[in-house]
Amino acid sequence: MEPQVGILNIRPINWDECDKAKIFGTRGANRSRLDRGDILLVRRTGKDYGCLRIWEFVSEEKAVDVPWTDADYTWKQSFKELAGFTSPFCEEFAGTSKYSFKVALSAMRLAGSIVHLRPDELARYVAALLREKHSEMRDDLRGKLQLLVPPEEKPVPKPLPPIAPTSRPSDIVGEPINYRGIVYAPLNEAGVILLFSRMMEDLGIIYESSPAEFPDMIGRIRTVRGFERIRIEFEFRASNFFRHGHEPTGCDMIVCWENDLKTDKAELLERKGVKILALSEIVESTAENQVREDGEGYSVPG
Repeated sequence: MEPQVGILNIRPINWDECDKAKIFGTRGANRSRLDRGDILLVRRTGKDYGCLRIWEFVSEEKAVDVPWTDADYTWKQSFKELAGFTSPFCEEFAGTSKYSFKVALSAMRLAGSIVHLRPDELARYVAALLREKHSEMRDDLRGKLQLLVPPEEKPVPKPLPPIAPTSRPSDIVGEPINYRGIVYAPLNEAGVILLFSRMMEDLGIIYESSPAEFPDMIGRIRTVRGFERIRIEFEFRASNFFRHGHEPTGCDMIVCWENDLKTDKAELLERKGVKILALSEIVESTAENQVREDGEGYSVPG
C-alpha cells in the first residue's frame, strides 16, 4: 500500500517537546488511523505558522507518559524525521476569509490535529511546498512528493470577494472574529447557526432538513463510504443541551460556540457517540485570526 500524506498541526506551547522527541499526541477514543510509513507535513501554528518538518509515522501507543500538560491525551504517535526546514513554509492566509492563493486553500481546510486533504488540494499544497523548499529535501523524499503533483498543476481557483460588513448599529456585540463577512462572534444560538452555515462546506457537511422538533438539523457528512446522515443540535453553550432536556441518543453532533461541559457530561456524550463542535475553537478570536490546531474530532471522519 502506498503511504498516505497528511498534515500535522502542533501548538507553539508543545512544539519544542514534539520536535525534540519526534512525537505527537491526540485525544479521543479512536486511534489516529495512520499506517507505518505515512508521511506527515508538520506545521507549527500560532503567530509564526507554517510547515517546518516532514516526518514519517513509525508507531502509536497509549499516552501513558507524555510531556504535555495542556490537555489529557489518549494516544501518542512516534515519528522519524525526513526533512527539517530552517524557516516555516508559510501558507500566507489573508483577508477576512483567510484564503491562501499560494496553496489555493482556506485556513479552515487545515483546521484539526491530523488533516487529510482531498487529492487535488494535497497536490496544490505539495507543489507549492516543493517550489519553496526543494533544496532542503533529499532526492528520495522529493521523488515521493513529486508523485502527488500532476504534470500540469490545476489553475488556482479565485475566491469570492469577502462580504462587506454592514454598519447597522447594535447595542452589544461579541468579540471580533472577521470570519467570511461575519464581523463579531455569536451571542446566541441563532448566531451559532449563521456562523456554522459559513463553515459547512469546509467541514464536508450538507444540509438536508430542519425538523420541527429535536434535533435542529438533519444533514449529510462526507465519509469514505459516501454521505452519511448526521443529526445536529445547535446551542450557544454546550451545557444548554442538558438544560433543555435533550436526550443524547437523539443526536450525533452538538454545534455550539463554547464547550463548557463538565467532565462527567463530556464523558457521557462521548460514550453515546455524540461529537462536540465548538466554533470558538475553530475560529481564532484574535486580530490575526489564525488557525487553531486543537480541533480534534472536527475533521470529517474517514
